[in-house]
Amino acid sequence: MKRITLSLIVVALCGSLFAQSGLVTSGKFVYQISGNSAVIVSLTESGITDIRIPSSVKVNDVKYPVTAIADDAFSNQTNLLSVSLGLNINRIGEGAFVGCPRLTTVYVYALEPPACSANRPIFGFDNGSGTIVLPQNFKVYVSSGSVADFQTAAGWSRLPIAPMQINF
Repeated sequence: MKRITLSLIVVALCGSLFAQSGLVTSGKFVYQISGNSAVIVSLTESGITDIRIPSSVKVNDVKYPVTAIADDAFSNQTNLLSVSLGLNINRIGEGAFVGCPRLTTVYVYALEPPACSANRPIFGFDNGSGTIVLPQNFKVYVSSGSVADFQTAAGWSRLPIAPMQINF
């Protein structure tokens, strides 16, 4: 009985410390909970080929909108082929998807371009000469009504933007 009680106390303390740090693991992602929203910090596993960023994450029965992707969150995921960014994403950190040479398809469901740095790319890989380039056939798909906004937005204007084809 003493051993079980002590174990429960240790688990409660560790869980409390983990929750206080604001980091939460759910599914494939590690989130930073900050205020009323969540930021994706990293993956929980490697070798993933498809990432679907949810619009929200539920933690302790509280639903947080997923609003951002941290700097370098998915960098060097060499098997990554496609990414779908949830409706609530409004910021993508520097280098979030750099080092992903096979990433060719990105779906952005946000109606406005998420803020990102114009100084350091969010997509691409080093081609061996120290230059970050996009993979061949790379394309970002957005809502047809948002194409022009993405084509002129900082950090997005150098990317090939195309309208998403939605079938109902």
